[in-house]
Amino acid sequence: MELTFQAVNKINNGQKDIQPVLLVREVIPLGETRYRLELSDGKDTIQALTPNGTEAIQKFNVIQVMKFIVNSVQNKNVMIVSELNVIGMGSAEMEDIKPKIASSPAAAASPSSHSHSPAQHTVSNANTPYHNSAYSGSYTTPTKSPSMKVDAKTPDTPVLPISMLNPYSNKWTIKARVTAKSELKSWNKATGSGSFFSVDLLDNDETAIKAMFWKEACDKFFPLIEENQVYYFTGGRVKLSTKNAFNNIKNPYELDIGVGASVIPCLDDSSIKSQHYSIVMIRDVNSCEVNTTIDILALVK
Repeated sequence: MELTFQAVNKINNGQKDIQPVLLVREVIPLGETRYRLELSDGKDTIQALTPNGTEAIQKFNVIQVMKFIVNSVQNKNVMIVSELNVIGMGSAEMEDIKPKIASSPAAAASPSSHSHSPAQHTVSNANTPYHNSAYSGSYTTPTKSPSMKVDAKTPDTPVLPISMLNPYSNKWTIKARVTAKSELKSWNKATGSGSFFSVDLLDNDETAIKAMFWKEACDKFFPLIEENQVYYFTGGRVKLSTKNAFNNIKNPYELDIGVGASVIPCLDDSSIKSQHYSIVMIRDVNSCEVNTTIDILALVK
């Protein structure tokens, strides 16, 4: 089975009507059934995020991406994959990619970095219709590239606790778990129309804040963000919180996230809880403000 010729270049140039066949160069698990991948078309590479429920993927698997969109993260394109098929097992010899980093001058001059004569490389799986298909061509055997780590390149701005955010904050980054994510909703008024969704965020200081995504930001971030995952959030506007039936978070501020913001998935952080509760004693309920949301811990008899 041939890898799709110049697939990465086509994807980076905005072509969407393709279902490219790509080689998995690196696999980073994000939970049990979701992965961050480095994919190769035999020449160029691109990073990708798979949805929850993805079947097990191994390094050097050959996959066909059936549905995807492309988001820009820190000026680099990332494929947000919504559907893929694992075709079979390939190998490093299917590529013609030079190593990104040579560990030493000697390694850079080693025989593994020189071209080999043309050969055939078979990708097969008896359970697929691609059995005994082949990719043929010249290649350069790549040196093993450094392992790709999701947290290896953190945002350029300092990571702040949510409690330090205020309307005068500029160039901020927070690291938080998405404890709740709303459905994608829409509005249509005389002044305009569009879509929106919201997420509840919690950091390792157990401070929560609501973030709202509007219009183009929905198309960019809704497929990327998943409940109970941890992300770096950079940019957006800090504003006074709108207290209503849709926002019961005890924070004087909330976030408006635009299309120019950055949301970067990172490895799970056990120091960030999945939920935070502020328990109110039953005897103190009468002193609580009307229409506020409270947490009660009680034994039901």
